Amino acid sequence: MLKKFLLAAFATFVLVTIVDSLFYALFMENYFPSPNVKKMPDMPFFILGQLIFALVFAYMYPKGVERGTMPEQGAKYGILIALMYGLAMDLMLFATTNGWNLTQVFIDAIYRMFILAVAGIIVAFIYKLPHSRV
Repeated sequence: MLKKFLLAAFATFVLVTIVDSLFYALFMENYFPSPNVKKMPDMPFFILGQLIFALVFAYMYPKGVERGTMPEQGAKYGILIALMYGLAMDLMLFATTNGWNLTQVFIDAIYRMFILAVAGIIVAFIYKLPHSRV
């Protein structure tokens, strides 16, 4: 199980780090201007944050899934995490900082649900839990 956990964490880390970097740097650079955004992120902390997220995401998966197909389980898991991590956090940051407007919050939350649904599906196929089916 440790091997699956590490592989799932690694896959999540790579996917989310690469896609986040592309999404925010290339596609949303002009749409997400904010007085609080740094021109260049502090990379050690960025990587540490992504790594912690990936480890927790992979660790929690086998503890919170239900019966169903692997794509259903993974997507449901990823979307639930995105609602907690993406939408809830974005709304709290919106309420306490001068970072984004509400449109940006909801675009980011929708993006987060999509990417974490994909990450969840990948993690589901890595774990292949006994009650899962293809």
